[in-house]
Amino acid sequence: MPADAETTPTADTIDLVGLWRLVRVTGWKDGALRLPEVMGPRPGGYIAYSRAGRMVVVLDRRSVTRFDERFGPDPIFAYAGTYTRKGDVVTHHLEVCTKVSDIGTDYVRRIEVEGDKLLLCTEPVRKGDSVYVSKLEWVRDGAFSPADEAATTG
Repeated sequence: MPADAETTPTADTIDLVGLWRLVRVTGWKDGALRLPEVMGPRPGGYIAYSRAGRMVVVLDRRSVTRFDERFGPDPIFAYAGTYTRKGDVVTHHLEVCTKVSDIGTDYVRRIEVEGDKLLLCTEPVRKGDSVYVSKLEWVRDGAFSPADEAATTG
Protein backbone atom coordinates (compact mmCIF):
# COMPACT_ATOMS: atom_id res chain seq x y z
CA MET A 1 0.00 0.00 0.00
CA PRO A 2 1.41 3.45 -0.89
CA ALA A 3 2.39 5.57 2.12
CA ASP A 4 -0.14 8.30 1.28
CA ALA A 5 -3.01 5.80 0.92
CA GLU A 6 -3.32 5.73 4.71
CA THR A 7 -3.86 9.49 4.86
CA THR A 8 -6.13 9.85 1.84
CA PRO A 9 -9.66 10.29 3.21
CA THR A 10 -12.50 8.14 1.98
CA ALA A 11 -16.25 8.56 2.36
CA ASP A 12 -16.04 6.44 5.53
CA THR A 13 -13.06 8.24 7.08
CA ILE A 14 -13.13 11.91 6.06
CA ASP A 15 -13.25 14.26 9.05
CA LEU A 16 -16.35 16.42 8.60
CA VAL A 17 -15.52 18.76 11.49
CA GLY A 18 -14.87 22.33 10.43
CA LEU A 19 -16.19 24.86 7.95
CA TRP A 20 -16.81 23.93 4.31
CA ARG A 21 -17.59 26.29 1.40
CA LEU A 22 -19.98 25.33 -1.38
CA VAL A 23 -18.34 25.29 -4.81
CA ARG A 24 -20.79 23.42 -7.02
CA VAL A 25 -24.21 21.77 -7.08
CA THR A 26 -24.96 19.19 -9.76
CA GLY A 27 -28.16 17.41 -10.72
CA TRP A 28 -28.15 13.75 -11.72
CA LYS A 29 -30.82 11.71 -13.47
CA ASP A 30 -30.54 7.92 -13.58
CA GLY A 31 -26.84 8.11 -12.69
CA ALA A 32 -25.93 10.57 -15.47
CA LEU A 33 -25.05 14.25 -15.03
CA ARG A 34 -28.10 16.25 -16.13
CA LEU A 35 -27.55 19.74 -14.71
CA PRO A 36 -23.91 20.79 -14.19
CA GLU A 37 -24.72 24.07 -12.39
CA VAL A 38 -27.99 23.72 -10.48
CA MET A 39 -27.24 26.84 -8.41
CA GLY A 40 -25.40 28.76 -11.12
CA PRO A 41 -21.67 29.01 -11.85
CA ARG A 42 -20.78 30.50 -8.45
CA PRO A 43 -23.09 29.10 -5.79
CA GLY A 44 -22.94 30.55 -2.30
CA GLY A 45 -23.06 28.55 0.86
CA TYR A 46 -21.36 27.14 3.90
CA ILE A 47 -21.76 24.07 6.06
CA ALA A 48 -20.11 23.61 9.44
CA TYR A 49 -19.81 20.54 11.63
CA SER A 50 -18.65 20.62 15.27
CA ARG A 51 -17.04 17.84 17.29
CA ALA A 52 -19.97 18.18 19.70
CA GLY A 53 -22.36 16.87 17.02
CA ARG A 54 -23.89 20.19 15.95
CA MET A 55 -24.17 21.45 12.39
CA VAL A 56 -25.42 24.44 10.40
CA VAL A 57 -25.85 25.09 6.68
CA VAL A 58 -26.66 28.26 4.75
CA LEU A 59 -27.29 28.25 1.00
CA ASP A 60 -27.51 31.46 -1.01
CA ARG A 61 -29.73 30.80 -4.02
CA ARG A 62 -29.82 34.36 -5.41
CA SER A 63 -28.06 33.25 -8.60
CA VAL A 64 -30.75 30.65 -9.31
CA THR A 65 -33.17 31.98 -11.89
CA ARG A 66 -35.80 29.26 -11.69
CA PHE A 67 -38.23 28.68 -8.82
CA ASP A 68 -37.72 25.44 -6.88
CA GLU A 69 -40.74 24.42 -4.81
CA ARG A 70 -38.51 22.47 -2.39
CA PHE A 71 -37.08 25.73 -1.05
CA GLY A 72 -39.87 28.21 -1.64
CA PRO A 73 -39.41 31.79 -2.89
CA ASP A 74 -36.73 32.80 -0.34
CA PRO A 75 -33.26 32.97 -1.94
CA ILE A 76 -31.59 32.05 1.37
CA PHE A 77 -32.12 28.50 2.62
CA ALA A 78 -30.69 27.55 6.01
CA TYR A 79 -31.03 24.98 8.73
CA ALA A 80 -29.25 23.84 11.88
CA GLY A 81 -29.38 21.08 14.42
CA THR A 82 -27.45 17.98 15.32
CA TYR A 83 -25.90 15.34 13.09
CA THR A 84 -25.08 11.66 13.30
CA ARG A 85 -22.81 9.68 11.07
CA LYS A 86 -22.67 6.03 10.14
CA GLY A 87 -19.93 5.15 7.65
CA ASP A 88 -20.52 7.03 4.41
CA VAL A 89 -23.88 8.49 5.50
CA VAL A 90 -24.43 11.65 7.56
CA THR A 91 -27.89 12.53 8.86
CA HIS A 92 -28.79 16.13 9.67
CA HIS A 93 -31.48 16.34 12.39
CA LEU A 94 -33.20 19.68 11.81
CA GLU A 95 -34.03 21.80 14.86
CA VAL A 96 -34.47 25.08 12.96
CA CYS A 97 -35.03 25.64 9.25
CA THR A 98 -36.17 28.40 6.92
CA LYS A 99 -38.55 25.82 5.47
CA VAL A 100 -40.64 25.55 8.63
CA SER A 101 -42.36 22.32 7.57
CA ASP A 102 -38.95 20.55 7.68
CA ILE A 103 -38.26 21.34 11.34
CA GLY A 104 -38.04 18.06 13.25
CA THR A 105 -37.20 16.04 10.15
CA ASP A 106 -33.94 14.50 8.99
CA TYR A 107 -31.94 15.16 5.85
CA VAL A 108 -29.90 12.09 4.95
CA ARG A 109 -26.77 12.65 2.84
CA ARG A 110 -24.48 10.05 1.33
CA ILE A 111 -20.84 11.11 1.51
CA GLU A 112 -18.48 10.94 -1.46
CA VAL A 113 -14.89 12.18 -1.61
CA GLU A 114 -13.14 13.43 -4.75
CA GLY A 115 -9.60 14.54 -3.92
CA ASP A 116 -9.94 17.38 -1.40
CA LYS A 117 -13.64 17.82 -2.12
CA LEU A 118 -16.52 16.59 0.03
CA LEU A 119 -19.70 15.69 -1.86
CA LEU A 120 -22.96 15.40 0.04
CA CYS A 121 -25.55 13.58 -2.06
CA THR A 122 -29.28 13.89 -1.45
CA GLU A 123 -31.45 10.85 -1.06
CA PRO A 124 -32.62 9.51 -4.44
CA VAL A 125 -36.02 10.83 -5.52
CA ARG A 126 -38.08 8.73 -7.92
CA LYS A 127 -40.25 10.60 -10.42
CA GLY A 128 -41.95 8.27 -12.87
CA ASP A 129 -39.34 5.87 -14.20
CA SER A 130 -36.38 8.12 -13.34
CA VAL A 131 -34.27 8.62 -10.21
CA TYR A 132 -32.88 12.07 -9.36
CA VAL A 133 -30.01 12.99 -7.01
CA SER A 134 -28.35 16.33 -6.24
CA LYS A 135 -24.69 16.47 -5.27
CA LEU A 136 -23.41 19.43 -3.26
CA GLU A 137 -19.65 19.83 -3.63
CA TRP A 138 -17.76 21.45 -0.73
CA VAL A 139 -14.14 22.40 -0.03
CA ARG A 140 -12.65 23.15 3.36
CA ASP A 141 -12.64 26.84 4.13
CA GLY A 142 -9.23 27.87 5.40
CA ALA A 143 -10.79 30.51 7.66
CA PHE A 144 -11.79 27.83 10.19
CA SER A 145 -10.14 24.46 10.66
CA PRO A 146 -10.86 21.43 12.89
CA ALA A 147 -7.94 22.55 15.09
CA ASP A 148 -9.64 25.95 15.59
CA GLU A 149 -12.88 24.22 16.56
CA ALA A 150 -11.08 22.00 19.10
CA ALA A 151 -9.37 25.05 20.61
CA THR A 152 -12.66 26.93 21.06
CA THR A 153 -14.46 24.01 22.71
CA GLY A 154 -11.54 22.86 24.90
